[in-house]
Amino acid sequence: MKTREAFVRGGWERSVVRRVLCTALTAVLLLPGAVHADVIRVPAQFANIQVAVNNASDGDVILIAPGNYLGPVDIDDKALTLVVDGGQAKVPRIAVHDLSAGKTVTLRGLGGDGTAFTQFGPNQGGLVLSDNAGHVRVEDAEFKGGHGNNSWSLPNPLPPGHHPDGYHAAVVSNCTSVAFSRCTLTGGTGASVDEETTDSWAGHGGSGLSAFNADVSLTDCWLWGSNGGYVGDTIISSGGDGGNGVVMREGRLYVADSFLHGGDGGSGDCTFLACGFGGSGGDGIRVGGLGQFVELFHHGGSFDPGIGALSGDGLVLSPDGIDVRVFTGSVETVFASAPRDFEVSTPLREGEVGSMSWDGEPGDAALLWVSIAPRWTPLPAHDGVFLVDHGQVFNVFVPITSVGPAGSLTVPFVVPSLDPLDSLVLHVQGIMRDAGGQYLLGPVSALVLLEGP
Repeated sequence: MKTREAFVRGGWERSVVRRVLCTALTAVLLLPGAVHADVIRVPAQFANIQVAVNNASDGDVILIAPGNYLGPVDIDDKALTLVVDGGQAKVPRIAVHDLSAGKTVTLRGLGGDGTAFTQFGPNQGGLVLSDNAGHVRVEDAEFKGGHGNNSWSLPNPLPPGHHPDGYHAAVVSNCTSVAFSRCTLTGGTGASVDEETTDSWAGHGGSGLSAFNADVSLTDCWLWGSNGGYVGDTIISSGGDGGNGVVMREGRLYVADSFLHGGDGGSGDCTFLACGFGGSGGDGIRVGGLGQFVELFHHGGSFDPGIGALSGDGLVLSPDGIDVRVFTGSVETVFASAPRDFEVSTPLREGEVGSMSWDGEPGDAALLWVSIAPRWTPLPAHDGVFLVDHGQVFNVFVPITSVGPAGSLTVPFVVPSLDPLDSLVLHVQGIMRDAGGQYLLGPVSALVLLEGP
């Protein structure tokens, strides 16, 4: 989200990164079964992403060409890396569930649009993560929730008395380790009522993210709650509430350098008898609840409430949302430091030039932690979550150099030969040490290296 000018270095830093990659390759070759991981190409080998998933084994990489693909994607307890090659791809929905401890699913550039391809099924959420004891990493992707006023299973127009809510862009439940980096999540709009009905209410807007009993981090993300539905030509009906940027119930939530916006409430309607209420504006972020405990940590973020709507003739005002709504049973911690950003280009092939980029404050020292596996370890003292696994056969902590006067640093590197591997997936996290000596954690990125030109 920062826009500092990159400060490019070469020479020593470039050779350090190359040595790290060569060492990683050597270490992975010593692992049992490492050479059996395949690269499956979509649409070259399988036209449908789900068919590719069905034919994949743990550890495989599914390389996807940019574009739109029919059919949802369901990943049931498989350790896979799905990465789009040079752009973005979209499916109606992605579900990752029942992932065993020790397994990882990485999604990069592949989004889910719950409003897409409704002729093949109902509107729905763009991303559903449930019952995952393993790790889920989502990067550089966009997710949208389906709209409540476009329900596939009901006739159009909708029958009186049935006005469903918009879907959340992403739903996370019972997950131990979920990290979003550079993602956009937008909830679906609530159903509107525009017909002669009695005692009817419009649908509520969907939230950007709804999470329960989960550990989630958001870095450099945009989350939008959608607007509630409006009401017109009805008898004493009320507008729908706006969705929230994030709803978090039970668990831990880390927000860094992200924008969370609540949706606006929908307008109510007035007749000669009385007025229905306008919908409430959604909150930027809403955490906790009765009997639920949430730890909220945030820094460098922006929280924007939605606006409450008026009734039809302006007599009844529903309340606006608020920036951060923290209920009983929740703990809120605001980090004093500015967040640090990090990103690596991927996927890359042998001989290609890639780059790693840090973005921080002048005087920072840039560091890199590389591992063959992810991890989830909250480190509030270092303002973030440690997302790579230092307990693996290969992991290395690499000092790079200072970021320069602009606060940014880009280090190019050349991908070494992977022979005899078809692919190598590394988990890399940018870390910075500020002028006072404190280590500050940046986001994690999947570095996907492929055989061949």
